Amino acid sequence: MKFETLALEWYESKKMYLKESTAAYYMYELQNYILPNLGEIDVNNLTEEIIQMNVCKWQTECNIHGRIIKKSTISNIVMLIMQIIRFGIKKNILSPFKPEISYMPEVYTSKAKTFTDMELDKIAIAVISDLSFKSFGILLCLNTGIRIGDAYGKIRLKLDKPSKYKGLS
Repeated sequence: MKFETLALEWYESKKMYLKESTAAYYMYELQNYILPNLGEIDVNNLTEEIIQMNVCKWQTECNIHGRIIKKSTISNIVMLIMQIIRFGIKKNILSPFKPEISYMPEVYTSKAKTFTDMELDKIAIAVISDLSFKSFGILLCLNTGIRIGDAYGKIRLKLDKPSKYKGLS
């Protein structure tokens, strides 16, 4: 028996107990990820290594939309594969086995950009050439690491609510 046959049999047995949106999600995962990769494999040849190889593939290669699949989505796909395997074991189609799947750590790319020393010098020269309260605030933020919005908020707070203590306003 092919894994695709077992997976569709599992889906049909579960479908009546699922919300429509969950059933649609499961079918989407089956059609787009599980069956294209595991569907043609004979259930007796399905191993932990085959599943693990596909998990690594899903984590490193682009999906049908041209994006790397999120770890949470891959976890959902693996959960579905495990449910299908359990279903096959209950039906005596598969020999009992419980694959232990590992995930590669996710690599995050920071969207924040830091200025180079040369860029900071150019900004400082431009700010100093037109020194005002606003440009002084920018210069202060660049050199201290304070965010401009935080500095502005603190200044507004000071101006709007003078201190009741002498010398602190």
